[in-house]
Amino acid sequence: MPHLYTTIPSFLPEEHWKHDRDDTKLIRTTIQERTFFIKIKTIHESQWRLSLLTTPIDLILNRHKKILLNVARQLGIEIIKSNLGNPHAPDVGIEYLLDEEKLISFNWHQRGPNVFEIGSGNGSFLTEHAIKNPEKHHFGTEINGFTLKKALRKAARARLENIHFIRNDAQYILNYHVPDSSLDTIFINFPDPWEKKRYLKRRLIHPGTLRNFARVLRSGGEIHFTTDHQDYADFTKQQFSQSPYFQLIRDAKNAQLPFPTKYERKWRSEGRRIIQIVFQRTEHPFQSSLGKDSLVPVSFDIESNSTIFSGGIFKSGEIVVVFKDIYKGATYDVLDTIITHGRFRWDVLMLRKAGRLVFDVGLNKRFLTRKIKGQLESLFA
Repeated sequence: MPHLYTTIPSFLPEEHWKHDRDDTKLIRTTIQERTFFIKIKTIHESQWRLSLLTTPIDLILNRHKKILLNVARQLGIEIIKSNLGNPHAPDVGIEYLLDEEKLISFNWHQRGPNVFEIGSGNGSFLTEHAIKNPEKHHFGTEINGFTLKKALRKAARARLENIHFIRNDAQYILNYHVPDSSLDTIFINFPDPWEKKRYLKRRLIHPGTLRNFARVLRSGGEIHFTTDHQDYADFTKQQFSQSPYFQLIRDAKNAQLPFPTKYERKWRSEGRRIIQIVFQRTEHPFQSSLGKDSLVPVSFDIESNSTIFSGGIFKSGEIVVVFKDIYKGATYDVLDTIITHGRFRWDVLMLRKAGRLVFDVGLNKRFLTRKIKGQLESLFA
């Protein structure tokens, strides 16, 4: 987590919040009409640490720098040390990042053949593919911000004009941002096999993702699935065989990617075989599911008189709400919250005002759906 170690500020803004259990304070800052909350934690009598309360998933490191340095200037404090590298040097390649706002207005159908990689890591495979296929546009999704920085740098060094990266969950991007029949190829290289039986439900491949793939792929489009794990390969073939939208066209037991990834080199050095399976989208028409869940477009609040404290857990069916930290203020409280639903998890901020829990979509820059909103309302009613 990016942070700054600083001298103790001589003052705090009039509006600030204090943790309900330990000696941590919270202040608010606004940058380009977007609000962030900053934690100020006492390390010892002469040193404090500044960090973001939550890390919005669309942020890359240079934005952390701007936010924390802006707060340091506001408080007039001296920076002792940080883990931000050179805090004044912008991150290279940030122009290749598609954030939530850009995705909303992005035109997928004017890009020619579209290639989509799930879990692009440091970008080595996708950038090489983009270099060798300049007529195609490439999109890579990656959750880890520090890993994604490397991918952005690779794209910038190669001066590519046919590649973008997205920091978010690939299934969310496919479900809510990629239009029908807009992709030609999907690459899935070395996904986590989740070998233990109790973790099988976390695997990327399941009927829900196959429906997503079927909707976004054009007829004749392909999915290239590569793994070193024979059981996962067999599981994947079994899942695809039950779908009318795909047919198996290649099953290579000792394959070699055209552009080796870090994991391919690693597994080959350990003597493992690389398995690649390719599925093609059939002409079977996609039947959209009735009542597809949609995003909550605006902020909402829930009436609640529940007793809430740091570490409190609320459960209802598949949904689990954990109030990780609570910061108390004069007019309202700030709740650092984890919401899980099935295999998805979101770190969000909620506010508690006069017996109501408030979720602010603009504050979080995260999605919640109408289904989850309804479950939250029933949970705290």
